[in-house]
Amino acid sequence: MATITKGKTFTATEQVTAAKLHQLVDSATISGIINADVGASAAIADTKLAQITTANKVAAGAITDAALNVAALTCDSVASAGAITATTIGGTVGTLTGGLLMTQGTAPTTGATQGGLFTKDVGGEAELFYVRESAGTEVQITSDGVLNSGAVVQVVNTTVKTVATLAGDIPQDNSVPTSSEGTLALSRTITPTSATNELYVSVKILIGGDGPAMHLVKTGSANAVAAVAATLGTGAINYTTLTLDYYVAAGGTSEITFEVYAGLTTGTAYLNGDSAGTQLFGGVASSSITVMEIVV
Repeated sequence: MATITKGKTFTATEQVTAAKLHQLVDSATISGIINADVGASAAIADTKLAQITTANKVAAGAITDAALNVAALTCDSVASAGAITATTIGGTVGTLTGGLLMTQGTAPTTGATQGGLFTKDVGGEAELFYVRESAGTEVQITSDGVLNSGAVVQVVNTTVKTVATLAGDIPQDNSVPTSSEGTLALSRTITPTSATNELYVSVKILIGGDGPAMHLVKTGSANAVAAVAATLGTGAINYTTLTLDYYVAAGGTSEITFEVYAGLTTGTAYLNGDSAGTQLFGGVASSSITVMEIVV
């Protein structure tokens, strides 16, 4: 129970005056206030409350997704490593802004459909890791602050499922094919993030007709950088799948376009169709070009 201490004490014979009565009340103090003394409707403003500065004053179990306003947090407000950890904030809670990930000794706990990014000390350096699902397998993403060799930075793809006519011829001789030979079947652009990275191009086309070929042309030249061909024979209905793989250094950070030209030695070929131009496999058959940027 709260205790009121009066602001003035009168002696037995002391004369009472207005000023002394004011002092009795105005200088009085209240101490020992407990929770029971505060009404449920008191509505004390948070501006009247002191900031919590002592560690471990809020139990981890008391912080929930619904109760924690993550938008109000910034990484600059995290005073020290371990102040906010994956175990004290559960579920999907949004984004901590400020560009800072606190280094922790062990990976965060993830559920069956969850993954988590975290940093861990490796030889005195904070490195980026990823932990996937409940198995808890850790993958180190950076070494000495840069992405590991072999890391895929980006993947872009173009896929075509419709039948297209390929009327241009591609002579199957010992000359380098050019963009004036065959018909443009697929194209894909990519903008590398680093000039030192590698680009991996993977092409697959379903083509109908005898003697099909395809070649890959890269921005900056009409000459092909890679080519493949096949001979199918003289059957009534011919079609095959041609594949092509190509590696090249990014060489810069400007946009690069890869074009795929396809056709027969002579005559008309069909993309995603047989040699008569008939669609195959109900429209689920496809031709595609995929370009990946890879750290080296």
